Amino acid sequence: MKNSLNLIHQIQTNHHLLASSLKLLKDYLSGANFLASRLQQPSIVKAAVPPPGKGSRVRVWKSDPSVKTIGIRELFLINTDIKSGPVDPWFETVSTAKPIAPDANGDFLLDFDNTPSQAPNESDNHTRFDVVHTFSTVRYTYDLLLGDLEYLDGNPPQLTRPWGNKRLQIFPHAGEDANAYYSREEGALKFFFTKRKDGTPIFLCRSLDVVAHEAGHSFLDILQPQWRSDGQTGGFHEAFGDLCSLFVLISM
Repeated sequence: MKNSLNLIHQIQTNHHLLASSLKLLKDYLSGANFLASRLQQPSIVKAAVPPPGKGSRVRVWKSDPSVKTIGIRELFLINTDIKSGPVDPWFETVSTAKPIAPDANGDFLLDFDNTPSQAPNESDNHTRFDVVHTFSTVRYTYDLLLGDLEYLDGNPPQLTRPWGNKRLQIFPHAGEDANAYYSREEGALKFFFTKRKDGTPIFLCRSLDVVAHEAGHSFLDILQPQWRSDGQTGGFHEAFGDLCSLFVLISM
């Protein structure tokens, strides 16, 4: 009898968890038409003259450096106040590079030269580009998700940061490991590098989908902070991160 009651309780728990998961997914996907229409708006620009209003132009990899035919995309991050670092009210970068200051227009338009990558001592040019690219991709992912929440609710979302009343730290070059992760305890997004057989490095921060995926983990932790340890919610976390990567890649 006790085993039967435990089984019934487990089934009920799984049912409630599935129902809440489906509701969250339904609510999120109900904003898909809005998201698709917003992707046509001028959040991505190529013009030499910056658009009017507060914001910054940045450059990011459209995919990653291995896809040479796609290259680099210029974005305009709308309604953001990005300071030297880069840093804004939500995020700050942690790097060996000196803080990167915006130009006279408030933009961070850096170039990525053809110098061969070396790890762990990257060229200053590559390090600076990585810092701006990683920060901007996280910021852009959040902008898409925050816009959807505002559309669904009708008001700007009021969110509590599960990592505390501080900025989420972004580490583009966190060390050598075949890994990238979000950590609430560390209050950080960390991206590592690994090496090919010939010793040349692969920097995970340069992969747009990896950065967007990890940013998605941190955002879902804001929405559902209790979804951390259970295997089923862990699977939902991975799916949510993949959806974030997909939407960001489509928008490029």
